[in-house]
Formats: sequence, structure tokens, C-alpha cells
Amino acid sequence: MNLEIFNEKIEKIKEIEFGTKTDFDISSFPIVPEFINSDRIKIQLRQRFVRSGLIDNVIIQLTKKDSIALGLWIMGACFQKKFEKYILQLENEDSSIREIWIDFRPNRTDDKNIVLDNPQIQKTLKKFVWTADSVEDFIRSASLSNQQKISVYVTNSLEDWFTIDQFYKRDILLGFGDIDGGCIAAEFFLNLGLDKSDVNYEYINYEYTPRLARENSCEIRAELV
Repeated sequence: MNLEIFNEKIEKIKEIEFGTKTDFDISSFPIVPEFINSDRIKIQLRQRFVRSGLIDNVIIQLTKKDSIALGLWIMGACFQKKFEKYILQLENEDSSIREIWIDFRPNRTDDKNIVLDNPQIQKTLKKFVWTADSVEDFIRSASLSNQQKISVYVTNSLEDWFTIDQFYKRDILLGFGDIDGGCIAAEFFLNLGLDKSDVNYEYINYEYTPRLARENSCEIRAELV
């Protein structure tokens, strides 16, 4: 099954005007399976040196339609939460990242092997009101929140590595933190994919721009193709 399960919803969303409010609840989505795939979304993984050391720099390349679908997939998983992990398999042969995981496990380790025990993970989502906005204005307003942030890491299927070779072969993007972080990520991709959106790329996390992600998250740039 692929992201086209959201096609009907995408057609209703893509042309809406900035400022339009859309109410989401669990009935707003088709059943989101544990595994779903896309043959168009491509994610490249690079590293960049900053003052604190080497950090991951993730480039997500997708169409406007896929951006909306990605946002709906994230939000649908946040509402339904039938599985501890929802997995989007990326079948584009040029993608360095092979899977995106939406992670609802109550206890896991991050990329520094620190155990994360976040009670927010146990929250449930009953209703969410999305206000369509330009992605730039959304980032400026959402980045001011000290509580609601996205958490995103690059890992592998073992969620551990012991060698340099294993480090450079990591191929899983793991996100998006708690329910609040998932909703912010969903809003970002919904806004980016609107017909009214006139940007070619935008950042979720970058040191020179307002940030939607937590300080220790990898850098993410979303590019429309």
C-alpha cells in the first residue's frame, strides 16, 4: 500500500486558502497501515561540521502532492496509534534513507544511546485544528514555542552502530518525538504542499533559521521537485 490512499483528501486540501481552518479527528483518515511505501520521495543523507562536531544533514526531495500526503500520514498515525512504529518505505533507488519511522515506543534510545522515557508519548490525540499558512510564517510562529518541538534522528535497523562503516550506512529517519512534535511535522508538510505555497525549499532545523526541531535533532531541508 502506498501514500496514494490519501489522494482523495489531498484533492480537498491542496487548493485551500491561507487562513482556512480544517478540523481533523480520527474519522478524517483512512486506516493507516503499519507499513506503507512511496516510490517518489527521496532522502539524501550528508554530514556537516559545526562547532560542536559532525552533525547529520538530511535533504528530503518530494512533490507538493507527496508533501501533503506525508503530512497526512504523520497526522493519521498520531490519531490512530495502533502500532508502536509506523514505517514509510522509500522505494526510490536513489534515496540514501530507506525508511521513515514514526515512533510511539514509550522507551527507546536515541542516537547517543541515551534511554528516552517520555510520558508525552502516551498521550492520545482526539482532535486537531490546522490553519493553512505560508510555510515561512508557520515556521516563524511555531519556532517560538519552547514546549512543542520535533525530534528527528538518523539511525539503522539495529538502532546502534559500532564502526565507521556502520555509521555511514545508517538508512532510517526516526521521528517525530511526542504527539505535539508529530503535529508540528504534519503541519509543516501540509503547508509546504499547498498550491498557494510559493517556496521551493524550507528548513525544519538549520542553525541559521528559526527551528522547529529540538536542539539535538538532525538538520532537515525539504525540497520541492
